[in-house]
Amino acid sequence: MYGGGYDPCLKDNIRTLSGERADSLERELHQAKAQIKSEVSAWWILEQQNLELAQDVEGQC
Repeated sequence: MYGGGYDPCLKDNIRTLSGERADSLERELHQAKAQIKSEVSAWWILEQQNLELAQDVEGQC
């Protein structure tokens, strides 16, 4: 520890922790985007299947 209670390593530690937190948040963001993309794709597939089924039913009437 240096005079005035200033620790020069503290600033580096904060930068390191901030960088690690930013990296973690970036990974979480990419995972969330991938999850949303997957769910949207599944939704569109179900909508298309629903439309096809509705058309089949209308064709039978």
